[in-house]
Amino acid sequence: MGERKARHTAWQRADHSAEDPGRRGLDAALALAVSTLDEHGSRQAYAVLHQGIPELGPSFFTKFLYFAGVTLPSAQGPRPLVLDRVLSLRMRSLAAAVGRETGHDPDGSVAAWVWADWNWSSHRYEVYLLSFMHAAARQIASTGAWPPGAAPDLLECALFNTGWE
Repeated sequence: MGERKARHTAWQRADHSAEDPGRRGLDAALALAVSTLDEHGSRQAYAVLHQGIPELGPSFFTKFLYFAGVTLPSAQGPRPLVLDRVLSLRMRSLAAAVGRETGHDPDGSVAAWVWADWNWSSHRYEVYLLSFMHAAARQIASTGAWPPGAAPDLLECALFNTGWE
C-alpha cells in the first residue's frame, strides 16, 4: 500500500508541474513561435525562440519548428528545417572546402566563425534555409542526380547521415 501511495504522490507532483511558471513560459514561447511561423515565417519564428527559452538552444527548437512547419501547410516562406550541431559541422566542412577551392577562405577560419557549434542568429538560420538548403535542393534536383521535387529536408537528412570529404 505504501508503494501505491508514493506513486500517487509522484503523479500529483507531475500533474501540478503544469502550474509551474517556467512551464507556462515555455508553453507560451512555443505557442508564440507556432503562430509566428504561420503568420511570418521560419526566420521570425526562430527569432522568437532564439535565446528566449533558458537552457534550450537551436538544436531543440529547430526540431520543434520543423515538426510545427509540417503541420502548417499555409506557413509563410520556406518550411523550417533542423539546424543542430551535427548539421552545423557539415556546413562548416562544406564551407571550408569551398573556401579552400576558391581561395576565399584558405585556412577555414571564416567557415569556422560562420558555422560555429551553436547559437546561430536568426539571420544565419535564414541563410541556412534559403541560400543553402532550399537553393541546393533545387540545384541538385536539376542535375537529374536527385529525386525531382524532393523536399529540402531530404538534403538535410543526407547531410546529417553522411560526412563531407
